[in-house]
Amino acid sequence: MALIRDEPFILTPIDNILPRYYVSKLFLFPSSRSVATTDTIEALTSGLEKTVQAFPLLAGTVDEIQPATSQEQRGRLCVSAPWHTMSEMFSVEDLTTNHALDYSELRAAGFPIHKFDAATLLPQETQSGLYARCVMLVKVNKIKGGLIVVHSLSHGFMDGGGMAVVVKIWAAFCRGEDGARYLTPEVLDRSHLMHGKIGSEVADFPELTHARQDPPAQTSTPGKKQELQYETFFFSRQMLAELKTMASVTKSHSRSNDWISTSDALCALITHCIKGTLRERTRLTLGLAMDFRSYLDPPLPADYIGNAVHMLRMPLPQSDQEDDQQSLGRTAHLIRQKIQTINDDYILRVIGALNSRSLPDISKVFHTRTCLNDGQFLTITSWAKQEFYELNWGSAVGTRIERVRMCKFQYPNLVLIAPMFKGPGFSEEEAGGIEVVFGLKEVAMSRLKENRLLERFARWEGK
Repeated sequence: MALIRDEPFILTPIDNILPRYYVSKLFLFPSSRSVATTDTIEALTSGLEKTVQAFPLLAGTVDEIQPATSQEQRGRLCVSAPWHTMSEMFSVEDLTTNHALDYSELRAAGFPIHKFDAATLLPQETQSGLYARCVMLVKVNKIKGGLIVVHSLSHGFMDGGGMAVVVKIWAAFCRGEDGARYLTPEVLDRSHLMHGKIGSEVADFPELTHARQDPPAQTSTPGKKQELQYETFFFSRQMLAELKTMASVTKSHSRSNDWISTSDALCALITHCIKGTLRERTRLTLGLAMDFRSYLDPPLPADYIGNAVHMLRMPLPQSDQEDDQQSLGRTAHLIRQKIQTINDDYILRVIGALNSRSLPDISKVFHTRTCLNDGQFLTITSWAKQEFYELNWGSAVGTRIERVRMCKFQYPNLVLIAPMFKGPGFSEEEAGGIEVVFGLKEVAMSRLKENRLLERFARWEGK
């Protein structure tokens, strides 16, 4: 891997159209009963240093390639020098005296997202309002009774699935194993996403926008900042199964025997509930961040380290004649049908359009987040399959991740499906369950809490 440092590492067209800001996950570790906090931090630091040594690109800089001629496409990204030191990438802050964060109180309240302030917890560089530069930043926040470890990665370099692999490598080194074994040639190979099929243009894909001028600023908190309320709802394994059954038996408008996944049913419920918070006749467009690793031919490895996510854009039809069950089933089947349009051919045509000679500057292309008329845009992003809770960090760290969170965000109608509760430490009711975090305006949140269908399947953590 060290040889990669000698020349720029070229990123794929898919990498180029993802937002160029940091994606930060908050890992909440309770204090260990057997290891002093200072020793836990030392073990985390040592493990992270070995992770960077095994995967030097994490210390690189995300930058644009300077075209050699005027005919070459502008805006293409790469990872190159300058290479950052651990002291530049890693920091520790003691919040035990100057801030009111208390781990036991956070746990008792269900780790509410409004308690996690970006300006306090995140690495300072992620708050600059500029594009992400250093590939990875990590900050350990010491609070009373535990740690909040912030792991920030440039979205231009990898998605949440890739981040989960990096954290798995980190945990392996912390428990004294060789985390480099996860860095196989297959998971690092981006060649399949470099060259697409010729013949398509960006305009052929409604989920992509080609701005003739600079696209909207892509900072760590994209979009217009607004005061929002944040609430977490828990879906048990049993309720998820019942939800899938309810959505499956409802006939779609095409084929009534179409299979749907639990994820389809959950996203349909979220969409149905958000529609219920809007003014009558308001149009809703769903943006669904889809991991397409398994949809290619051949599939990408599950541990592929890069971006393999595409934003599905679905303007949802309106209907005043459906009851809750009909609406839920119809939406679930529409989501499944949309997902089935994404395959190897589709992604390669997207890449071909991004590589097209008719696109002089790839940095002007981004995922569409606008709606028709005065509609609302709902974004659902899922971390459900990211296995942070199962990680064993070893006796030197002496503790495990109890919860995964993000800092409170400032743009409405974003819904986060948190990682599934798997691994030791979860109760029988919790095991196999999922948390869903909503960020809505005050009036919309009040309506959401009163939604009877949501109340049927989920438990409000703030109650």
